[in-house]
Amino acid sequence: MAQSAFEVSHSTASFMLLSVVVALGVGSPVVGTLLDRLGSRPVVFASAALLTAGMAGAGFFATNLTGYFASSVLVGLGLAGVLGAPLRYILLGEAGTSEKTSAQGILTVFTSTGQLSGGAVIGAVAASIGGGVAGFQAAFLVLAVVALILTLLSTRLKGHKEELATTQH
Repeated sequence: MAQSAFEVSHSTASFMLLSVVVALGVGSPVVGTLLDRLGSRPVVFASAALLTAGMAGAGFFATNLTGYFASSVLVGLGLAGVLGAPLRYILLGEAGTSEKTSAQGILTVFTSTGQLSGGAVIGAVAASIGGGVAGFQAAFLVLAVVALILTLLSTRLKGHKEELATTQH
């Protein structure tokens, strides 16, 4: 998208993704700390909301450099709270002792599958619109809808007290 929107080289477009990577790197340890203090529901909810805002921003402000970088940071922070530690935190609290290893393996398979299919969905939506900036904008708006659904579903997670009670038994 950066190549199409800003007419930059492939390598420059790659560097423009650093804002996502840095936000993800900064957000991940913060998310881990917040999971212990607040539990998964508020962390996943806030992260999914940030992801929704970032994806919508990428869809609506794709050709604005400030909007691009702001959206990228929101996406990185959002991903920090919906991938990795939060999923494992929820899984380890919910799976029985004899099921934890299998559950961890299934989570890894589904996470990998989601990452691969997400890239394919972006490409398919972008191509179906005709490619270029308009195609990527449409793809990011579709992802914003998916992230919004995730945000709404996160309200169904257990509260912190319920999580603590589950892990203590």
